[in-house]
Amino acid sequence: MGCSLRGIRFFCSKWWPLNTQDSTGDSIFGQVGDASLRLMSGLISRRTMRELQQEADRAGDGYPWQEITVAICKEPLDEEKLFEQGLRAQRDWIARGGRETPKPGVRSRGKRGLANLLARLIFFTLYTCAVIGLLTLLEAKWPQTDIYEVFEPFTDWVQGLLGGG
Repeated sequence: MGCSLRGIRFFCSKWWPLNTQDSTGDSIFGQVGDASLRLMSGLISRRTMRELQQEADRAGDGYPWQEITVAICKEPLDEEKLFEQGLRAQRDWIARGGRETPKPGVRSRGKRGLANLLARLIFFTLYTCAVIGLLTLLEAKWPQTDIYEVFEPFTDWVQGLLGGG
């Protein structure tokens, strides 16, 4: 079997040896699956979880998956409870139709984009109102100031773009 099932031999050869049996003859994929089932069922003690988190933090960039898998599989547990939890999780997964928190749909992406656009529009409007208010106060304080002079470079630029003269 090996890692070539998904066509990602390079990635797998980097993380998993091509020989999928460990020194005891157990399947490495079976051990990883067993460790994952134990983690998802919540049957790993808090102490062990803290130790595993510390070990993962100490590793830095690499993830010591082999050591963590072995540590999880060594944890004593009630196999009947693990079996029940695993079947319950499997049943819930099938009934749900996939992940516990599904990805947002196309509608929510559109709504999120619309909300982003609306937020930018509101910010631009408030900013523009603040600038106009500041210029109006400036003209009220110093009547000799021409506030429209600020807009002359902009209007010249727009007229140049439109071909007006």
